[in-house]
Amino acid sequence: MEQFCAEEANKGHDDETDHISPFPGPMHGQLAFSYTGLHSSVERCIHSRGGLANLNVSTRRALARAFQHAAVLQLEEKLHLALNWCKRRDIRIRHVIVSGGVASNAFVRHRLENCVRTADSAQDIMLLLPPQSLCTDNAAMIAWASMHRFHAKDYDDYAIELRARWKIEDLSA
Repeated sequence: MEQFCAEEANKGHDDETDHISPFPGPMHGQLAFSYTGLHSSVERCIHSRGGLANLNVSTRRALARAFQHAAVLQLEEKLHLALNWCKRRDIRIRHVIVSGGVASNAFVRHRLENCVRTADSAQDIMLLLPPQSLCTDNAAMIAWASMHRFHAKDYDDYAIELRARWKIEDLSA
């Protein structure tokens, strides 16, 4: 069975024969996000077409494009919401860091660059993206992000509270 990466999804997108309807984005207007609904939508789409084995290459590409588009739209919306939330509370954002495996996706990188560039012209927000070659290892991403803080002399003491989940609404300005 063929595996489709983001680059493969973007090939042959002039195909009109295998249109996939846009997938819904969950939790509009909320800072929380989930890909569960998107995953279910993809599964339903595949099932409605007779299963993965029955999908031709063109349909697989269209499906991959639709998934990628819906996933990135959700990231863009949540980034805009977070930046606006901070702006309303006079929290100045200087950097947005995108790391992990998702940061290796060229489409994600491009769309988030546009998102940050158009977010607020009064703030000069820099999107920090590690080299794509380092984006497959989350430990490397944490070290890379930490390096920038270290060089900026931005340290935390060891008394910080560790939280597995932290809602942005719980932050104090």
